[in-house]
Parts: sequence; structure tokens; C-alpha cells
Amino acid sequence: MKSNDQSFIRDFSLEYLLDFKEAMNLNLGKAQLQLDGQMYGFMESSKDSLIISLKSKIDYLKYWNDEDVYFLLNTNLNCNIKNHLIDGYAGDINADLEFNSNRIYASGNIYDVKSKFTLLNDSLTFYARGKYEDNILSEIDAKMFFADPEIKFDIKKLNFNYNQFNISNRNELLLAYSKENIYFKNILLYAADGTLNINGTFGSTGDHELVVSIDSLSGKKLIEDILGEFGQNNFDADINLKGLVTGNFSDPKFSINASAKNIIYGDSNFGSLLSVFDYKNNSLNTDIRFVNSIDNYNLPAMSIKGFIPIALTTTKDSLDNSNKNIDLTIESDEFDLGTLKNIMPYVQFQKGKLETDIYITGTISKPVMIGYFSINDAKFNFIKNNLDYDFNTKVWIDDEDITIESITLQNVFGTKQGGTLKGEGFVKLDEFKLDSTFIKVNGDLKVLDKISKSSSPFVYGDVALRTRGDIVYSAKRGNSYINMPIAVTVADIILPLSKSAYSSNSGFIYEYANNSKEADIIINALDSLIETTNKKDSVENKNGEVSRLSYTLDIKLETEAEVVVVLSKELDQNLLAVLDGDFFLESINGKTRSGGELKLLEGSSLSFIKTFAAHGNVRFDKIDNPIINITSTYKDYYLPPNSSAGTAEQEVAVKIKLKGPLSQLNQNFIKDENNIGVYMGRQAIQEDKKDPTKNATDAMYFLIIGKFPGDDNNQNDKNLVASTTTALAGSLIGEVLNQYFDNYVTGFQLRQTSTDTKFNLIGKVWKIKYEIGGSTDVLQDLSRANVKMEYPITERLKLRLERKESENQTSSINNPLFFEGGFKYNFEF
Repeated sequence: MKSNDQSFIRDFSLEYLLDFKEAMNLNLGKAQLQLDGQMYGFMESSKDSLIISLKSKIDYLKYWNDEDVYFLLNTNLNCNIKNHLIDGYAGDINADLEFNSNRIYASGNIYDVKSKFTLLNDSLTFYARGKYEDNILSEIDAKMFFADPEIKFDIKKLNFNYNQFNISNRNELLLAYSKENIYFKNILLYAADGTLNINGTFGSTGDHELVVSIDSLSGKKLIEDILGEFGQNNFDADINLKGLVTGNFSDPKFSINASAKNIIYGDSNFGSLLSVFDYKNNSLNTDIRFVNSIDNYNLPAMSIKGFIPIALTTTKDSLDNSNKNIDLTIESDEFDLGTLKNIMPYVQFQKGKLETDIYITGTISKPVMIGYFSINDAKFNFIKNNLDYDFNTKVWIDDEDITIESITLQNVFGTKQGGTLKGEGFVKLDEFKLDSTFIKVNGDLKVLDKISKSSSPFVYGDVALRTRGDIVYSAKRGNSYINMPIAVTVADIILPLSKSAYSSNSGFIYEYANNSKEADIIINALDSLIETTNKKDSVENKNGEVSRLSYTLDIKLETEAEVVVVLSKELDQNLLAVLDGDFFLESINGKTRSGGELKLLEGSSLSFIKTFAAHGNVRFDKIDNPIINITSTYKDYYLPPNSSAGTAEQEVAVKIKLKGPLSQLNQNFIKDENNIGVYMGRQAIQEDKKDPTKNATDAMYFLIIGKFPGDDNNQNDKNLVASTTTALAGSLIGEVLNQYFDNYVTGFQLRQTSTDTKFNLIGKVWKIKYEIGGSTDVLQDLSRANVKMEYPITERLKLRLERKESENQTSSINNPLFFEGGFKYNFEF
């Protein structure tokens, strides 16, 4: 054997080992490289062959600079290569290469990479599998054959997953490359209950023919697999495509017929989308039609027709052609907006027509639009307040000037205290980027109604607004401002407070021992480096373009506003506030402030066992959590026991003070004993001097029976007080249990009888409603409790089982228990 310089090559053998211990660090200018792992193998020359072997185990490799981060974790690379050394001998190369990695990061994470390549004579077999981030998984198993001048490509397995969307083959896929031509033979893929088929040839020269088809793709499965469930609304469509590609890479031509028929979203049927695309001479002819049915193809609800110059090649003729003008028309005469019923958030269109006539010309780099669109006789329901509105608008487009000729939003006919808002404005673009905007609106509108309770249970009632002048929105590039001077003309609101008074946390903090392995520490450090780099990029992007919305909301009450605040449904405690005043909320350049005050007028009251006259104010230091300062007073006359004849009755008041932030109002009332007190005598009432000898119990007695504890030993009075307080306690206990156990416990009742105290625990487990109760003696032996269960067999037929005491016996822990069963059927006439 000889080398090229005719010198003899001796046999040799070389083994090598590279061990990068304790994380080798290299500074490469502004970049750094860190490596921990091991590489070893051998090189051997024997007779006419050279063998090279490499095995590596990289625990981690990390490269980073100020802009980029790259790393490998738990990576193995094994390689074996064998070839002849005879001078002038064109022998085959045999090689095996295997690459596996737990994680690769290069602007994104690739996990669980497994691959193997085997080169044997004139064939290459390879397998690869990996997962990108958390939603893309791909796998391929294929073989290539090299037979000059042709390369054949045989794919045994192709599997691609995005979320739940899958594209895969069931039979072998055959491709070939020869003399700059690609041959597609039997390319059949399955996806979303449909198929993708490609057959034919395409290349750099000559005239070719390639047929592409998509058959019966399920829109429902496609959307659900890619995007997930659409809540309660289902999307579906039958998607098909037939395409013919001719020409070559220098002069491609294609004709495509695509359709999405019977497009359904929830209760809305959009009809069908039919499209035809023809491309030749670097121009794309387009014909897209939305039709209500196949029969009215020539009368579409909306159409997009014309041609677009698109250069798919880089030849001079193509580039010249790309500067030609677009000729595209968008037309719609009677596009039914009722088909959009469920597609827009918060808005459900019930009817309306979209009319459009827009002509697009200019070039791809600088298109020009001229025309208009209008929405006529539209009616929609706004989900957040359950109110119906009529809507009309007309917008003119003249290149980069968009004029909003009119906007009309009004409550539908028959809405009590309804009104109309009207507006106009303009939008200016600069190279098709938003430059400036000005919109003004004025009028009146009802925004809340009693029927709003079904969609807004936290605040409902009647609210109507009127603008004081114009509501103006203006914007210039990244900065915008909206001024909303509003007068409240109708306000009759019910505001149930949240259940925060009874919310609770356990207060336990659990700490776990840190048993992280060294590998976990490395992974955390790498993730931290990625996060730091991403934050830096994010900050730089934010600094490059900052947009800010400033606003002023100025509200004045032009009428007495009546607001019912349900402080505690369980205690039957409501505040009726008759209000007058104003408040504002403003945010300028990121600095927010609020202010104003609403005063309680005559007629305001608090209901809690009795009716209290209320006075005070509400301050809006924080608009979302105003400060309450309200004192409610109940007055009555009291004659002390054992008073001598002719003694005048004494005026007595019970005052309840509600103070503090609105969000804490109900819990403050329960927790702070000073919020309820007794005031003896007219002077003490006027000077707000609480009687120190009386507490909340005395106040409750006086509210219930007009007396104080110890005045006499009237058993009927005691029973009345006991019955009232146990009922209140039972409501509170039921609320607390519901907080902890959700609907498993829906209520707890306490009631006082002449002989004992009764309780009932009410709830629901799965479909079974239950009720457990009895006297408080049962708590000592729960096996003696009354139990009632009800199971719905159908919507109208229910099965009921009950164990209880006899209704003819005096309640006793020793009474026998009886079982009853029956069916309950609901008849409707």
C-alpha cells in the first residue's frame, strides 16, 4: 500500500481519551463555553482498511454570549467509520452514527432526541425522533438508495404531532431525485379524518405535472386537535382541495380549487367558503366566495376577486412583474351578521347585514384601498349585561385615510329608560401602520337592567347613562387618551357583597427538604440563564416601542341613585342607600388617582331585624374599594321595669356603624363589637355616647322584644329571642359550611321549639340530595338522626327514601325510627 506521495503506510493503532472534568470553562471573546463530559475511542489502520471509532458522553455543554444561549444535556454521540486505503480505489464507506440527547436548547427546547444513521455500501438507513417544547412531536424512519444518477427515498414511518393534531402514513412513501427532478410516488398521508395525496413530478427545468389533493378533512377534528375544545360551541366544516402544479422551479404555475363547506360554529351556520386560485406569469388570480348554499354560487354573500402580482422566483422578469398593480375587489351586499352569533366574545349578533365595496390597487409593497363598508340594521345581545342593542355604522376608506361617517348604538325598542349613542371619527395610517385616531361619541344609553342578574349576579338593577358633552378617544402613534364625562340619569342597583367574611385559610406553611440532585441544579441554572436572556430581549423590545393609555372618567349623579347593598343575605341585612354626589377616576402617564364622594340622602336605611335610618358617605379614595362611613340608627321608647306610675318613657337607640373598605364591610361588622351599641336618652343619642353597661346582646334583645335581659322572666319573650337568634346562627353556620364544602353542604337550619332545638343539614352528593337532622340530642348518637335522600331517575321522576321519627310522638332520643319510600313525579299542565 502507498499514499499519494508513493511512501509506504504502516499499520498503526491509536486509542484516545478526552476527559472534561469539573466543567471545563473557555472564554471565546465575548462568549463562553462550558463543557462537562468524556470522549474516547480509537483509530486503527490494518492492511487495506482504516477504522475510526468515537464514543462520547456529554453531561452538559453550554455556550452563551450577550444575545444567545445554546446547550446540550445528557448527550451521547457514538460513531464508527470504516473505509479502504488503497491508492486510487473508490471503495465504499461504511458508517454507523447514533446521537441521543435528553435536551437541546437553541432558541427553543428539543427533548428526548433519539437518532441513528447507518451507511452501508450505497444505502443510508436513518431513524430520528424528538419533541419540540411541549406540543410538537415528530418521528421518521426511512431509507435512501444511491444509484447514480438517481436517489431513492423510502419512508416507512412518518409521524408528526402538534398538540393532538396528527399527520402520519399507513403505507410506505416513495420519492426519488434524478437529474434535478423530484418524483412523488404514492405520497398518501392521513390527518383529521381526511387524506393528503401528492403524485407527479417537479423540477428545475422542463414542464412537469404535480397533483395535490386534500379530501374530507374534518374541520371539527382539525380545530379541536390544534386549538383544543371551544367551550360549549363546536366548530365543523368539510374541507377539500384539488391542486395542479405545472411548469418548473423557474416558471411555476398552479391551479387550486379549495372549499370549506357547511361551516358551523355553535348554533351559527356560515354556509360555505369556495375559492379558486390560478397562478401563472407571476400573477395570482383569486376568486373567493362566501355562499349561503351551493345553489347560489353566482350570488355570494361576500366575494374577493381579482389578481395579485406575486414573484415566486428571483428572475429579472419576475421582479419586474412584482411591481405591477394589484387589482382586487371585496364585495358584500347582504352578508348576514346573524351567522356570527357565537363567534365574537361578549356579543351575540341576532341579525344585521354587512355591505362592503372595497377596491385594492397599488403594489405589494405599497397597496392602496378605496371603498367603504357598512353594518345595517344589526341587533346583538351584550352577554355581560344581557341587554339587546341596535347597531349601525358606515366607514369610508381612502388609501391611508379611514373616515367613520357614523356610529349608532341604541337600546332596542321597548327598553325602559333606553337611549341612543351616536358618534363619528377618523383613523390615519402611515405606511399601513396606525398613526392617529380620533373618535367622539355622545348621547344616552341604558347599560344595566333587572334582567342583567342572570349574566351579572354581582351587580344588577337599572342604570342609564348620558354623556356630558362628548366622550372623546384620541391617539397618536403609541399614546392614547380617552375622556368620559358621564351623567347617571337612572340608578337603581342591587349589589350583593361577596362571601369574604367567611373565607378562611389554614395558616399552615409547608416546607420541604431540598433533595435536588446535581443534575437538577444544572438544569435550574440553565433555565435561569434562558430566562435572563429572554427578559433582556423583552426589556429591549419594550424600550423600543412603548404604548400608553391615559383616561379620565368623571361621573356625576343627576338623579338620586338608589343602591341596595346586600351586606349579609343570611342575616337579612341590607343597606338601602339613596345617594347623591360625584366621583372620578384618572390615569395620566401611568399615574392613577381617584376621588369624589357620595352622600346618603334622606330615605336611606339599613334593615337588620328592624329598620334603621342611615346617614353618612362613601369616599372614593380607591375606586375599586371605596371607604364606607355610615351610621344607622333605630329608635324606640323604653319603660324600665318597676317604674313608678307616671314615669315618662325613655328614648333608646340602637346604632349600627359600618366603617371601612367596602371589600371588608361584612366581616368588619361581624368581628368588631363596637359596631353595634345601645344609647340611652335623647342627649346621649345626639352626642353619640354609647351606654357602657350595654353590649351587643342587650342591643339584640331590644331590637327583638323592646326590652333588655333581666327586665322580667317572661318565657314567651325568651322563646322569641332564642328562636330569632338560633335562626340567624343557623344561617351563618350554613354559610360557613358551604364555604368549606361547596355544594356538598348547601344549608344548615336551626330552629327553637317549645321543648328543644332542632337542626337540619342539607346538601347534595353527585345527583343525590340529602337532608340529615333531628334534635341536638342526636349529636351524641348520629345513628338516631333523621335521614332523607332523593335521587332523580329522570328529569320528572324522583325516588325518595326517608328514615324519621313518628310525627305522632313527642320527640325523644328513645323513640323508634320508621322507614318510608316513594316516587315523586312532576306533572305540568
